[in-house]
Order: sequence, then structure tokens, then C-alpha cells
Amino acid sequence: METITVMDPTGQASSREFATASRLNDLSGRVLGILWNGKPNGDILLARLQETLVRRLGLASARLWQKPAVDTSAGALIADLAANADFIINGVGD
Repeated sequence: METITVMDPTGQASSREFATASRLNDLSGRVLGILWNGKPNGDILLARLQETLVRRLGLASARLWQKPAVDTSAGALIADLAANADFIINGVGD
């Protein structure tokens, strides 16, 4: 078990214990999920990253998800990401 402390800008902090996901030994044949927050130019960087990782790591595929807006939670996308990707990169841009 590990503990993550989340710092809240309102001055409140909370922590909880959880089991972390096990590391993938090999990424070959896996599906990469990329979550983009919608900030300008993030799509350009993440598209390049996607192409590079698929080629270099032998991934089966990669898919980009975009949050509905920069200032919204990715909560509605989490279940879809978890169901359709073996591992995820969360990226921003500006």
C-alpha cells in the first residue's frame, strides 16, 4: 500500500491508502491511452508522442481522449480510459 497526499489550494489536504497498479513488464502489443486537457498546442505534442511511442515500443495502438474543457474534471472519461487502454499518459500544453 502507498499513500498519496493531495494538496488542495483551499488549504485542506487529504490522504488515503490505496493499492497501486502493477507495472507492465512489456509494452509491446499494448494499447496506450492519452488524455489531453485541451490546452493550446497540447494536441500537437501528444500526436507526435503517440506516433513515436507506437513505432518505438511496438504498441498495438494509441488513442487520444480530450477533456470537454480545460477547467473541467476528466471524471466522465476515466471509465472509458480504463476500459480501453492498458496504460495512460496525461498531457497538457500551452
